[in-house]
Amino acid sequence: MQVIDMNVAVTLQIRRDHDAWLADLRFRNVGEGEAPLLTFQLPANGVVSSDVFTIEVEAADGEPRVAPYVGPRVKRSAPGREHFIMLSPGQELAYTVDLSACYRISPAARTGRAAYAAYHGDVDLFGRLWQLRSNHATL
Repeated sequence: MQVIDMNVAVTLQIRRDHDAWLADLRFRNVGEGEAPLLTFQLPANGVVSSDVFTIEVEAADGEPRVAPYVGPRVKRSAPGREHFIMLSPGQELAYTVDLSACYRISPAARTGRAAYAAYHGDVDLFGRLWQLRSNHATL
């Protein structure tokens, strides 16, 4: 299986809103052709349905701790064309995600960092697989 670059820039910013940790996630097609994005790996209604973020929070002892994913675990069949969003050249998708709804983040945690990483594509459908990664955002 070959992992390829799809020319999709993924940017992430995180912020707090009271006890909630919110992520502003943007996907922008910086290439010349369409880029298919698998909807299973994108936020829907402000939450994710798979473990696509890595989140480290500063614990009370000052040491970083990984926040475990506690969101839904959905078993799915192989994706079909209807499970992809085709991102045109220059097109951007933006989502706001409540990370504290899907990851165990203590309300006492004041600082941390997060990143998005997920595979998109399907070897049978498109004959290729690609991983999209964001920057590491710090709070």
